Amino acid sequence: MTSLCAILLVTKSSGGHGRFIFNYPKDPQRKHEIIDYTTGDEESDTETINENIPGDDTDKRSILSRMESDADDFDPIPSRKRVDGASRNDDGDEILLGFKKSYLADLLLPKSDSIKDFQLTVDGMTFLGQPISFTKAEQRSRDIDLREDKKKDDDENVMDSQDIDQPVGTKVPSTAKPANRLTHFHLVFVLEPPELELTQHVDKMFKHVIAKITAALYYEQDRCDYVRQQADLIMQLKDAARLDKSADELMQITLKKSTLARTIADVYDAISMDSTAHALVNDYIDITLQIPSFSPDQDDSRQDLYDYTQFPVITPHKTLLLLEDPQDILKAMPLDANPTLVQLIQVITPTQRLGDLISLLDCSLAQIYRIVAHLIYWRKAKLIDVISTKNIYVTSPTADLRSLNALTADFSQHCPNLDLITLLSELNTPAPSKLEDIIPTTFKEQKTIYFDAIAYLLRKGLIVQLHAYILVMVPPYVHMGCTREEYERKLREGSYDHSKIISTPIAPPEQASDAERNWLNNMTAKKPEEIRSLFDRLTQYFNGHHYLEEILLRENISRKDLRLVTDQFEALNA
Repeated sequence: MTSLCAILLVTKSSGGHGRFIFNYPKDPQRKHEIIDYTTGDEESDTETINENIPGDDTDKRSILSRMESDADDFDPIPSRKRVDGASRNDDGDEILLGFKKSYLADLLLPKSDSIKDFQLTVDGMTFLGQPISFTKAEQRSRDIDLREDKKKDDDENVMDSQDIDQPVGTKVPSTAKPANRLTHFHLVFVLEPPELELTQHVDKMFKHVIAKITAALYYEQDRCDYVRQQADLIMQLKDAARLDKSADELMQITLKKSTLARTIADVYDAISMDSTAHALVNDYIDITLQIPSFSPDQDDSRQDLYDYTQFPVITPHKTLLLLEDPQDILKAMPLDANPTLVQLIQVITPTQRLGDLISLLDCSLAQIYRIVAHLIYWRKAKLIDVISTKNIYVTSPTADLRSLNALTADFSQHCPNLDLITLLSELNTPAPSKLEDIIPTTFKEQKTIYFDAIAYLLRKGLIVQLHAYILVMVPPYVHMGCTREEYERKLREGSYDHSKIISTPIAPPEQASDAERNWLNNMTAKKPEEIRSLFDRLTQYFNGHHYLEEILLRENISRKDLRLVTDQFEALNA
């Protein structure tokens, strides 16, 4: 999700104006710059501002009317200067993505409390979020609960504004006056996606990230006034650092002191790098966030964690290749992770079939499938064939060979006895060989060294496994409802257009036409019963969708049995 530019937090208290609390990163840059700020002093005469507000649950205020009503707070093309690492205009106002922060605080807090999903596109940047508002009844109820839980010594949790390095508590009971009660907060995600992919990016961000983290913050604000406390803390840190701290130093201090700021930063870092974010909101609510793989043609409404049609077919003879070191995956997992999941990550190897894990993990195959689906969904692993010396591996046509120099040192750490360039050159030959033919004689007893190397190369996308498929092609005359002799005669007479005559793979048995079935029966009629029976059994796999190893494992037959069938028919010109 590389279109993510920044995450912002704005709040509003009863009787007050909106406050811009926090943004991460410190000085976000647009992905596709429209205005060139390279000199810091250039200005442009015009700027186009577009509004994209679909649906009834979005803020319907005209952005132009907002500018007209508060023109002093908005300068679409401000003259920017760098002051202590921060971007400011000539008046000293902080500027973020071309806007005064004070203006953004108003812009991103809808006037109507009925707004559920907020989406606003300005000059190619899309602001997304789910603004939260609290009714007076909710505020009164929360104030009563918090007074009952009030700590006996608030001084230990209140920051001394004269000492910015003093530890600050994050769960301070509310002693705020009614005018300072939090009435609204809005965690805003700023995107800059390609125009044609806007809808997909927006939908995925709402569904997989914004809805989850906003719900967690709402719960914690309602439970213990968490968002208000953290907002006040961040603002106090700003005030204390205003005179003698740079913007870089302030960001470091804020991330150190504020758990909410750290959560926002962790989510941004993970999502912007197309990774998984594990966040423990207020050390109380554990959430996992990730944008699923993006495809312009993908229907996101059909995507379901437990819908295995979205995954490669998981079968007992497959294995799981972890895409990160097991220790790194375990570190990123929530504290209450499924014990079976943890154990699987610890024991799985790419030379071990999933079916073999049943006894090791003492669980059902269905449970293993569900765990495998989780790891694939969260991009921590991918499904592969068990690594074997009988497999053929070749350099991937999509491999980025420009990264080889950077990978060489890393490869040496994982596989100290092998050379990356040498191994890739052995796999990149005109006539690909089985792995057993590549392993030198001196390594025959140490196959695991090569297995580890193959796993590393598969993980990095540098190689792929080469598969062989069997195709039974139905000749054109079968579909045309004539005999072979009639078909050839009409071809000679020019009755058919050669460009439109093609053979097609055999259809699945349940979809095959009567003509196709008759053709197959005639082709096998004079074959031995053993051959005919095995051919009929395997026909469903001869459509180019099932490779040889898969057929052998699914039907539990030997290569010799399969070759017995293919040898009988491969030279047949039916």
